[in-house]
Amino acid sequence: MSKLAYLFAAYSAIWAAVLIYLVRLGMRRRALEARVDSLERAAGSRQEGGM
Repeated sequence: MSKLAYLFAAYSAIWAAVLIYLVRLGMRRRALEARVDSLERAAGSRQEGGM
């Protein structure tokens, strides 16, 4: 392979890794938001029931 082909392969691999990282980060963010929402609902129902 030529040097340009190696450069293209490395560039593509780096961008693929960045894309995978961003997708996984987005998935974790959505899961965390869902958990925070459920905890807020649980805390809200406990506060309303306790008064």
